[in-house]
Amino acid sequence: MRTIIHSGLVIDPANNIQKIADVVINNDKIELVGNASGISIDNEIDASGLVVCPGFVDLHTHLREPGFTKKETIQTGSLAAVAGGFTSICCMPNTNPPIDSELVVSYIKNKALEAGFCDVYPIGAITKNQEGKQLCNYLSLKDAGCVAFSDDGKPVFDPNLLYTALVYTKDIGTVFALHEEELAFSKDGVINDGKVAFELGLKGIPNISESIMIARDIEILRAVSQAHLHICHVSTKE
Repeated sequence: MRTIIHSGLVIDPANNIQKIADVVINNDKIELVGNASGISIDNEIDASGLVVCPGFVDLHTHLREPGFTKKETIQTGSLAAVAGGFTSICCMPNTNPPIDSELVVSYIKNKALEAGFCDVYPIGAITKNQEGKQLCNYLSLKDAGCVAFSDDGKPVFDPNLLYTALVYTKDIGTVFALHEEELAFSKDGVINDGKVAFELGLKGIPNISESIMIARDIEILRAVSQAHLHICHVSTKE
């Protein structure tokens, strides 16, 4: 089965391609990027005025299954992903139970296969039940299919806990994705601190609530060679 995607703007950074071209797909493999005139085809898709590119990857999604399916499911979330051009998504562990065991990882992977829309990669919890007290078994979670670790919207308050987690995992090739927020500054805040917050009479959240945690964790990272951190959803230039 040979399909041609005709006359789209092909953008392929890996191969340094950005031009109007045809893409020929033969038995689910890209056969040609260029001029496909003269090639026999079974199916044609007119991509004039459209962009043809590799599928996007979303590193931070909330699929909420198991436990919170009234908000989202693996099926609805992955369907929304492909509608926006995302063929791979990483799902955060804000589920119930959290992604802190191989059983939950297996559940998510099986549900994603059943849905069949896109690749779903679980992100395991940093701490058991996301409570910030006990580290998860990172090696077993990684072997089960977790591609990174995060407590999602919950900061890792204990610096020694984060340090220990980085030391334990520096040789297994994984990443910790951190939500950086010092609740002593942000508790009960509903808006960025500043003139608008003052005028509206709302409790503001100062930028330091984020920057102070980032600074702390960068210093922890400096002490552990080969470890990797990803700072999620940075909201301030500081």
